[in-house]
Amino acid sequence: MRLWWNRLWQRLTKNSEPKKRSRPSNTTPLRLELLEDRSVPATFLVRDIVVGTASSSPQMLAEVNGTVYFSAFHPSFGVELWRSDGTSSGTVLVRDIRPGTAGSYPSVLTNVNGTLFFRANDGTRGFELWRSTGSSTGTVLVRDIRLGSADGIPLPAWLTNVNGTLFFRATNGTHGVELWKSNGTSTGTMLVKDIRPGSADSCLLYTSPSPRDRQK
Repeated sequence: MRLWWNRLWQRLTKNSEPKKRSRPSNTTPLRLELLEDRSVPATFLVRDIVVGTASSSPQMLAEVNGTVYFSAFHPSFGVELWRSDGTSSGTVLVRDIRPGTAGSYPSVLTNVNGTLFFRANDGTRGFELWRSTGSSTGTVLVRDIRLGSADGIPLPAWLTNVNGTLFFRATNGTHGVELWKSNGTSTGTMLVKDIRPGSADSCLLYTSPSPRDRQK
């Protein structure tokens, strides 16, 4: 009787033991890997354009051929066109378009196939269309669209690059605010169409590339 009981006990205890699982032959053992460095790049001041606590208020940033163009204030020039390659020595005034401290207030900076177009006031012609290659001599008036120094509405406006041609809204004082285009030359800067004939505006508010052009 005792022998039978011992055999029964051995069977019961043997079946209750956890079974050892064998590792498949095709598994790869775990190992440590070096994590990729994803630290945030350092942020630093490029140049203190107005030395001290006063601000140069850089704005209207536009990239052209790896160079950043922007308008900024300096007490000697007012608000003028500047450019930067990301270094202190490479952050410089492009041109004092309106000599003195009044400033030409460059705005709507737009890259068209490597040429910078923008609106500025040289103090003689009012706000007009300008372009720049990044040098003082290469920063020139494209065309005095509205003859004289009358400013009125800040035009040209809504500068837009469409397949290498600049489109914008402007008025020459005769046709009202209409759609214009420019290839960067005075003769190539022209009215596209007098949508609302006469001196009244056509109420052109915005210019924008087509959805197909935006995808390019």
